[in-house]
Amino acid sequence: SQDVIERVTTTARSLGYRPNPLARGLKTQSSGNIGVFVPDLTNPMFPEIVRGAEAVLVDAGYTPILANTKNDRERKLMLVDHLKQRQIDGIIIITALRNDPIIATCRENAIPVVVSDRGIGETELPGLIIDDQYGMRSVVSHLVAFGHRRIALISGPQQLSPSISRHSAALKAFHERNIEVDSNLITFCNDFSREAGHRACRALLDRDRSFTAIITLSDIYAIGAIAELRDQGLSCPGDISVTGYNGIRPTKWLSPSITTVDLPKREMGRRMAEIMLHRLKNPAGEVERIVIRPTLIERESSGPVRHG
Repeated sequence: SQDVIERVTTTARSLGYRPNPLARGLKTQSSGNIGVFVPDLTNPMFPEIVRGAEAVLVDAGYTPILANTKNDRERKLMLVDHLKQRQIDGIIIITALRNDPIIATCRENAIPVVVSDRGIGETELPGLIIDDQYGMRSVVSHLVAFGHRRIALISGPQQLSPSISRHSAALKAFHERNIEVDSNLITFCNDFSREAGHRACRALLDRDRSFTAIITLSDIYAIGAIAELRDQGLSCPGDISVTGYNGIRPTKWLSPSITTVDLPKREMGRRMAEIMLHRLKNPAGEVERIVIRPTLIERESSGPVRHG
């Protein structure tokens, strides 16, 4: 009865009683824990996504367990094994390798998974799809409006789904705006770091100095590229315009502040957590995939082509 419920609750509160989550987990087969896998905690983009996911999960009574995967296959599999032993309820994977073995491992162990940035070949997985076509189209159009026709591209590791998606979107946007795709003006980075942006920009300048703008597929690359231009006595955007991608906070504080394609990171985290909660309540329900559209933020690092 309601009277008994109130008396038990009052007595439990007065005694400082707290439910034992381990004992409850044995009965419900649920730990109340959700794994949140990120590839690099030092990248300013990912903490914002984690904070968005954390807010939703905690409000729903779940405890997020953060894991830094370093995009290493063996490390991911080890982490999944550890979490499986702790009866993890599900795993949110923020960015992923193409053909990531972690997906098959989670399926084999009946662990619900929600992913992001997997717009290539994983249509059966719940999660987010970033509309990179829209993002790249907006930044190419922005540069073309400033008179740029020779545009270089600093791309990311091609084993990662976000890099593949953005690279493909950039090439498509070039074709749509009749921009020549010159292989001398395209370079690839092996990791996401400021140093990689430095090296990529140096490689471009060593090959061909006819370009007037650089599109980078990560703000981290843009920061490195601008530093390399400065080291070589070139100004940004006076000599060469530079754009980034992701919209991390430091881009607006640097000099020059960086034009970027901004992803709504908190919203991404919230939506992934909501998809996970829905999946846990309705495991046999329809696979939920949400398209996230980025926004171009115009700042100081891009400007008109300097003539003469």
